[in-house]
Amino acid sequence: MSSSLINIGMQGVRASQAGLAVTSTNISNINSQGYSRQTVTQYSSATYGVTTSSVSRIADQYAVKNLQTQTSVYQESSTKLQLAQVLDELVSGSTTSISDSISSFFASVNDAISDPSDKTSRSLVLSNAQELSGIFNQVNDTLLGQQSDINDTITSSVTSINSLTTSLADLNSQISSAYNQGQSVPDLEDQRDEVIRQLSEQVGVHTADAENGMVNVYLNGGDALVAGVTSTNLNVVQGEYDKNQLDISIGNSTTSISSKISGGALGGAIEYRDEILNPTINQVGQLAMTFSESVNSVLEQGVDLNGNAGQALFDPALSGSYTVSNRVLASSNNDGSASGTLTFPTGWDPSTLTSSDYSVRYDSGTGEYTITRSSDGSEVASGAGPGFTVDGFDLSFSGTPSDGDTFLIRPTYSFAGELSTTDITSQELAFAASGSTTDVSGDNSNGQLLADLQNSSIVDGSLSFEGAYSQIIGDVGGYASKASMAEESNATLLSSAQDIRDSVSAVSEDEEAANLIKFQQAYQAAAQVISAAQQAFSTLLSAIS
Repeated sequence: MSSSLINIGMQGVRASQAGLAVTSTNISNINSQGYSRQTVTQYSSATYGVTTSSVSRIADQYAVKNLQTQTSVYQESSTKLQLAQVLDELVSGSTTSISDSISSFFASVNDAISDPSDKTSRSLVLSNAQELSGIFNQVNDTLLGQQSDINDTITSSVTSINSLTTSLADLNSQISSAYNQGQSVPDLEDQRDEVIRQLSEQVGVHTADAENGMVNVYLNGGDALVAGVTSTNLNVVQGEYDKNQLDISIGNSTTSISSKISGGALGGAIEYRDEILNPTINQVGQLAMTFSESVNSVLEQGVDLNGNAGQALFDPALSGSYTVSNRVLASSNNDGSASGTLTFPTGWDPSTLTSSDYSVRYDSGTGEYTITRSSDGSEVASGAGPGFTVDGFDLSFSGTPSDGDTFLIRPTYSFAGELSTTDITSQELAFAASGSTTDVSGDNSNGQLLADLQNSSIVDGSLSFEGAYSQIIGDVGGYASKASMAEESNATLLSSAQDIRDSVSAVSEDEEAANLIKFQQAYQAAAQVISAAQQAFSTLLSAIS
């Protein structure tokens, strides 16, 4: 009898020790990120006494996955907001205001044509033209600088993602091995959930349970990052068209999957680049093109103070002489040898120029190229070519294309960085009309046409130059405002998701303190059972001796 009591007492001691150990572990991990409180279940033994189960964690997988999802969504919106705020400050700032510089240029033109012979006022026109081209350059350089920053973000994020997925595959291996041996590993499961949460900060993912307690991890676009004990790396590759714009591929493939990336810092950076940064670079380039071409066109039709034909004020002069191939970008996946060139014909109309990119695809079945405007998806031209006229510019192809070859056309991208003034002198500003019968020093009729450009609807055929820049400010400001609201809303949702997860899994200081006392008392009581059994056994021995 005493032997049975001793065994029962020992079982009670061991159960209490297990409870104390789990409680102590919970208390010491109260501030550990991602830790789920642990518990050990006690149940009555069939042969009297108590038995303990293995240690398990208290976790609601819905709450865990919801926290991972909200982490990804918040980080995406936070990344967009940070980038958008920089862009908003750039386009709306007084030191880089293209609109203010355009206004100053036309103010100096109006001053100069009030007395066309005054060399000082003419010199101010040149000075303001130089300042304006410098502002265009500065804004463009800053925009491209942000493009470079995004490249750095992509590279850094991919490095982090690959490190985290390697850790996940290793954790899967350890958990699977423990499952095969019938062991529970709540600490490893917590570590894995936390690594997935950290991964969600970088990119949007979803998970699926696999055999032996393992978890598979997929990009939101469907590609597997972790399958059992195997992880697949993401790669940073040069853009399919623009080698200065980095993209993402997966595994051994070099094909970009950037369009399938969403969520996290990586998804936020890529979406920001595609949604607002590249379009803004195009819009600023369009403004630089239409402004410089309009000014040059008016000046070239006039006569200067020396009686000579007017000259261009801005470089590069587009009409009939601007021929470039770096605005027609061939896909790195093309099999053919075809290449393209973009030109602006003599006398082209700047009001027909859009800020859109264009895509070109060759079909060997029909032997035709198809040109689509990206902004609205409209097919704007098709045929065997090799030449096409599209929205103010000419496009020509040479070489031999293969079926499915594609090209990206960017007529205005980063043109603001190319703009400069010519070496024209103040006397060579053509304010007089060609064929004027009056003294050219007193003729300002062509200068008046130049001044009239300020309020002309030229950009997109409907906006003045300053109106077009106001639209850029509005587009960027609207994007930044939307990003701010999304970030604020998603911060609330993330906090709520964390609270929900913690309401189930977080360690309660008060609860664990109570458990500590409970198990201490149980331990002491079990020890008393052992002591009582020993005393009974000693009494029995004394009686029979």
